[in-house]
Amino acid sequence: MEISIDQIRNLMNDQSTEDLTQVVLEDSKTLEEYGIDSMGLVSLAFDLDDLAGIQLDDSALEKMRTFGDIKNLLISEGVTI
Repeated sequence: MEISIDQIRNLMNDQSTEDLTQVVLEDSKTLEEYGIDSMGLVSLAFDLDDLAGIQLDDSALEKMRTFGDIKNLLISEGVTI
């Protein structure tokens, strides 16, 4: 499965209190800095599951703190970004 940065950005944008459509996503920036709260994080995880066709476990939520964490988690699940 292959997912683009734009697809991830769109999912993040859906859960964010900010407009991320023109933002350059930085690996080290926290999801909170992108306007995604804990409830948004849960929804984002479900959206990533659906998009990538994978099943992230509950521990994945603990690992998803930055944009880079999301990319690394998807890569570890066999997703090409």
